[in-house]
Amino acid sequence: PVLTGQGRCAAFSAFSADQPNVVADTLKPADDGSGDMILRLYESKKADTFFHLLSDLDLEALIPCNLLEEPTGQPLSPDARLHLRPFEVATYRVKCRKETV
Repeated sequence: PVLTGQGRCAAFSAFSADQPNVVADTLKPADDGSGDMILRLYESKKADTFFHLLSDLDLEALIPCNLLEEPTGQPLSPDARLHLRPFEVATYRVKCRKETV
């Protein structure tokens, strides 16, 4: 059975972007069992967009990858300025510092 009770908790956001047309669509564990996460984002308004990824997690690196989770570029700093073309879907392997996972 479900138990309920009164209380409060702090707000938490795993991922978002600083531009409203960038949507964080999917977050899932990496298929290789490494403990990394796979994040998929897309541009929703037919706009060429530069943005920053926002997260309440302690991120170590973002690694661009394809839909098969294979790296396609060099690791990026979590505060890197990212880019999406109109309606583009981007996939990143997200590495967190171990103490946050």
